Amino acid sequence: MTNLTVTKYSVLTIILIFCSQILLAQDANKATAGSQAAEWVRLQSDNGDFSIEMPRNYEFFSEKDGFVLGTRGGGELEFKEVKLLTAYHEKTLLSIESYHLENPKKGLNSIIEYTQGNEENISRDGLRGKQIVSPGDKAYSIAQFFATKTNLYVISAVSREENSPAIRRFLASANFKPALPADNVKTIKFSELRNSPFALTDETKSGGNNQNQNAAPSSIKPPDSDSSPLIIASQTRPGYTTSARMKGVTGILRLRVTFSESGRVSKLGIVSFLPEGLTRQAVFAALRIKFLPAEKNGKPISVTKVVEYRFSMY
Repeated sequence: MTNLTVTKYSVLTIILIFCSQILLAQDANKATAGSQAAEWVRLQSDNGDFSIEMPRNYEFFSEKDGFVLGTRGGGELEFKEVKLLTAYHEKTLLSIESYHLENPKKGLNSIIEYTQGNEENISRDGLRGKQIVSPGDKAYSIAQFFATKTNLYVISAVSREENSPAIRRFLASANFKPALPADNVKTIKFSELRNSPFALTDETKSGGNNQNQNAAPSSIKPPDSDSSPLIIASQTRPGYTTSARMKGVTGILRLRVTFSESGRVSKLGIVSFLPEGLTRQAVFAALRIKFLPAEKNGKPISVTKVVEYRFSMY
């Protein structure tokens, strides 16, 4: 992956790269969140090494070039062919991440370094993996990591309650062997998915830097006192590129993030940026934020906040 040197000109380049690869059309197979919200489908990788069931009202994001993560040895791992799926169902966030790597097992160990929680070894269909559980006062978060021969899969779920039926069904349906067809569950391959609407904008020239520069806290209270707050369950640190380390690039990078009612990040505004590929890394970190949407009168709503990423040499 070629690291992007971010200047006042190449911020536009980043936006064009993302938007040119994102079809702004809803998945033709996706039902509305109303009448078919309870319907589940089985989503399957094209090579057949992974499948899982998810509510049909899922949202999808893909990007070919991906991002990099630094390793303890000082090198970099390229996470390509990114596929992110999310569904907000019964007040529970369900999420799938798929990445193609040259060394998926090494990628598994590296991405776990950027994840906080209680780690343990697990196994599914003879495939060993890792599980990280983060029980909190406001939300229960669980993530499972599996590396096949070509891909890394991250299966995660967040709920205000640990005993969520949606979490149990979601995790139990994960399959790392050819799945048997089910009469009542439709199978959809990743290649059949279409990107959900997503916007990446440049706010560096619009005066956006003067608006709410605080990072999004773990719980944000909407204006109405009887409303449920937005809960940030996990916020992955962005990777530090080799070129940024070599040139000693440090600083604070800010993104304006729309945490949508559907449980996904639907819009990102670049409020301030850093060079040597760091802006790209921050964008991918923001896209992978796991959260429970704010609610008003019992219904999920979108909330926009500025998220801050600090890059420092250590």
